[in-house]
Amino acid sequence: TWFHTIFFSNQLWLLDPNTDFMICMLPETIFYKLVLACVVKVICFMALASVLAIYYMVKKAPIGFER
Repeated sequence: TWFHTIFFSNQLWLLDPNTDFMICMLPETIFYKLVLACVVKVICFMALASVLAIYYMVKKAPIGFER
């Protein structure tokens, strides 16, 4: 709910399962899994990019990484 309180100034995002079809069609678990999958993918991408950047710096750096 903190996402909605930050980005929306009204209370229209609060849905009633008895009257609103959208909340029955898209329950909270779907959004939770979606956000979790996005976070995991971003972390994996950043880790891979960091490893590749460090490898490139060690391999191609003219100074500072003597063996």
